[in-house]
Amino acid sequence: MKTLLQISADHESLREIGPWLRDLFEGSEPPARLAAIELAVHELANNSVDHAKSDDRLVRLSAEVDLEDLTLTVTVSDRGIAVDPEAIPTPEEHTPQVRGYGMMIIGQVADELTYQRIGSENIWTAAFIGIRD
Repeated sequence: MKTLLQISADHESLREIGPWLRDLFEGSEPPARLAAIELAVHELANNSVDHAKSDDRLVRLSAEVDLEDLTLTVTVSDRGIAVDPEAIPTPEEHTPQVRGYGMMIIGQVADELTYQRIGSENIWTAAFIGIRD
């Protein structure tokens, strides 16, 4: 099953992500780690809101659940400025900071994370494998 969500690129609209993800599992048992998955997807979308500066001020999400393979794939895209994933700083151990933990969280929750720039679009794809574990 594949589903789409388009939200405004603002922090209030990010609230739509949780219910949208939960609806993917309507009629079946949601994964035990759904809260962690929601956090990772929220962080990806939050990065679009905070950093993309897209002309259309929209964030597009798509999700596909494969209950046979126990995989959830979520794509977050925007039409903002290009991203250099290699230039994204990682938090320093033992150095407190207020921001900058999003990509680290995503990396710890998602089993695979890829970035593509196609035309004027940033496309982040996160795969969550073994979602029934």
